[in-house]
Amino acid sequence: MREEHARQLAAAAEAQRAALEQLREELLGAAGAEAAAREATEREKRVEALAGKAMRRIQNAGLIRGWGAWQGRWEEAARQKRMLAGAAARLARPQLAACVAHWRAEWEAEGKAATAQERQVERSAHAAQLAQVQAEVHQSQEASAALRLANLAAEDERAAQRAKLAAAR
Repeated sequence: MREEHARQLAAAAEAQRAALEQLREELLGAAGAEAAAREATEREKRVEALAGKAMRRIQNAGLIRGWGAWQGRWEEAARQKRMLAGAAARLARPQLAACVAHWRAEWEAEGKAATAQERQVERSAHAAQLAQVQAEVHQSQEASAALRLANLAAEDERAAQRAKLAAAR
């Protein structure tokens, strides 16, 4: 009887383990399927959100073009108003406008004179450098000629020494 009872307990324990394993597989499968379904719905939501954004941009494209055209016209009109206001101010105060124009002309002339003077200084510096380089080249040419003459004299002397040596033999 004890053996029978132990066998039944072992069979019941095995059945419980099998049932537990089956439940675990079902839960894991359900959790995996649930996660996959959640990911799919999230993906669909993202796609729908992007499609919605794209649709709103397409719908608002005309509005944006209209706004840009209006803004461009407004900026041009504002620029013209400012230009007219400046011209009116100059006409209202001609002496001030003449003084400013005179000052500007003098300022530009002084700038040109300063630039010309800087160029003249640069030219004279370049001329001095050129003269120095030419002097150095001339000196090096003279030194080279002197070396060539010394070399020729040394060769003539060697030739004379060789001739004496050959005559002595």
